[in-house]
Formats: sequence, C-alpha cells, structure tokens
Amino acid sequence: MCGQGIGSRENASDWLRLDTPLTDALLDFQNRQTDKELLILENHARHRGNEPVVIVGGQARLSFLAATTNSEGKFPYLGRFPTDFSGSTATDARMLHANAHATVHLTSYASVYSELLFSDVFSFGDFKQGSLQVRQAYAVIGDFRVSPFYLYIGKKNVGFGDFSTLSPFTQSVTWHYFAALAEGIGGGYHDDRWDITLAGINGGRGIRLNDSPEQGKLNNMAANVTYTLGD
Repeated sequence: MCGQGIGSRENASDWLRLDTPLTDALLDFQNRQTDKELLILENHARHRGNEPVVIVGGQARLSFLAATTNSEGKFPYLGRFPTDFSGSTATDARMLHANAHATVHLTSYASVYSELLFSDVFSFGDFKQGSLQVRQAYAVIGDFRVSPFYLYIGKKNVGFGDFSTLSPFTQSVTWHYFAALAEGIGGGYHDDRWDITLAGINGGRGIRLNDSPEQGKLNNMAANVTYTLGD
C-alpha cells in the first residue's frame, strides 16, 4: 500500500514522483523512528541535480479481531487496549492508522518533510489530541555528497535511542514510555561508522519525555551517539 508497487517511478523531467522504498521506510512506525532525516538526505543525494522534486506516498493499517473465552472478561491479546473488551465474546474492526507523506527536495542542499497521520487512538481524556494531525513537519539542510554534517529544524521525532520492534500491532514498550516528538532544532554527523546528533527542544507541550511547563525557550536537549561495527 506504499507508493506505486515495487521500486520507484521517476523521469528526469517529472517533478512529482512515487518512491515505494522511501515511502515504506519513512512511514514505518516501528523501526528507525529517530533518524529518518538520514533517509531523506540519502534519497536527496540520488536526486541531486533534478531539483525541485516532490515525492509522495501513503499507507494504511486495518485490523479485524475476534475472540471467545470461557472466563468472563478475560481474553488473549486483542489489539493495543485489551481492557476495551468484556463479556465472553469480542469482535473489533477498525483502521488502526493511516499516514501519508510529502518529501520535497527543494535545492541541492535543502529538503522538507511533512507527514499527515490518522489514528483512532486518543491518548488524553480531554480529546485535545485529534485523530487527524500533522505528525511531523521539518526541513533538513545538508548534502551528503559534499559533507557528512547536516541540520534540521521543525517538528520531528527526537533523535535519541533505538526503539525498534518486531510486533505486528504496535510500537515497543520503550517507545511508548520514552520516545519523544518535539519542535526544535538539531544537527548531526553521519558516515559509514558514526552517527552523532544533538538537538535543542522547545519548551511547552510535548509528547512523552520532552513535555515542559515553560514555554518560549529552547529549554531541553537530546544527544545520541551510535557506532556501527562490521559491514
């Protein structure tokens, strides 16, 4: 359900394109959540010289769950919130989430990424977080053909940690507790072995650990260093 099938579809004269591998990686909500700006920069290097280029794509995850039990209110795993189900039988059909992206390579050194997300799950009782939202929107400045350094600014998953999982239904437990989504500015270094990032995070309402009561200041930070062994 990502892009237009297998591979990418492009022509040097086309400014609007589909790229299934890029879409699949960018919208994967279980893996590489914290460093997707690298995917954008690597893709940008392949398109260098053809700017401006707009790449779009989307995906959806749907589920149907059914179960019966001989212990009232006790079911095996049923989605993210088992307490939603009671009695001796349960059925549930829904679109778990759907998201779409637009990745724009503006110049040889500048790209913009935006992601629209629908989720049927409300995380807060007062429903201030809607089911349809702009989940991420940020600009990336850099050109890996020229320099391993880059900058980004906007709303994105904070570059800290690795919260990957093999679960088919949801993100990892560590992601739910610790992964942060925030407005801010950051920079990084990337080569075949090292990945180093440093970010300044805006105060105010944030997702998970970066939430702060003080607004109007860059009052939090995150740093991450990764070294890759082997090939």
